[in-house]
Amino acid sequence: MPNFILLISLIWAFIPLQQETSTKMESEVILDSLIQKSEQYLYVEWDSAFAYLTKADSVARLIEDENKTGKIANLFGTLYYVEGDYVESIKYYSLASEIFKNTQDESGLSYALNGRGLIYLSQNELEKAIEIFNRCIEINKKLGDSYGVGRNYFN
Repeated sequence: MPNFILLISLIWAFIPLQQETSTKMESEVILDSLIQKSEQYLYVEWDSAFAYLTKADSVARLIEDENKTGKIANLFGTLYYVEGDYVESIKYYSLASEIFKNTQDESGLSYALNGRGLIYLSQNELEKAIEIFNRCIEINKKLGDSYGVGRNYFN
């Protein structure tokens, strides 16, 4: 009888954990889908990209995924950059930079810095832009990202 009670107790304890894990996995799948959709519309349909990013940001914050929150901030930065709203763009790139410094995600940090460099370039602040692009080159060389290095040299 004590073994039966222990078994029932374990089942009752495990079911909520299993449901929580399942819900988190479903949320991650939804989040990845929203991010992917936003990327498809990023350069062609501002309103759709914005809507998907807004939903993705809510989900990322809900499940407390800092790297995805940073990626979404980078995408918002790109969205606003393409629109020509450099104030909003740099705000999001700065947010992404802070997140990726905390999580030590060098790839995300490089993306955020590259975006900031492009903004400086568009404002004819060439020395600041060069400084940032050089930092991106260092990061991307360290990561072995030859595409990123090429993109930074091009900029």
